[in-house]
Amino acid sequence: MHWGIDIGAPRGTNILASADGVVSYIGWNVGYGHTLDIDHGFGFRTRYAHCQRILVEKGDFVKRGQVIAAVGSTGRSIAPHLHYEVHISGVKVNPKPYIDLSSVVID
Repeated sequence: MHWGIDIGAPRGTNILASADGVVSYIGWNVGYGHTLDIDHGFGFRTRYAHCQRILVEKGDFVKRGQVIAAVGSTGRSIAPHLHYEVHISGVKVNPKPYIDLSSVVID
């Protein structure tokens, strides 16, 4: 099961934090490539994967809309895109109910 949403965008496009939170993980995974997670509290966590570069550090507090990374094609990926996931209490859930795709901005 593919528990995220893939948003195609040109390599280097800014990735913005979807909500306020603390960067809880930054790392590399053979599948996800360069990845970062943000802990939003109350059991909510978001994951941003296949990043070209990450512009924040573990422990940083980030605000909704803050640039946190750049779109890439790292890990198991065939084209530049953002792989976005939502986790609730450690369980991956369908992210679509938690995002407004009309608010996705590619600059």
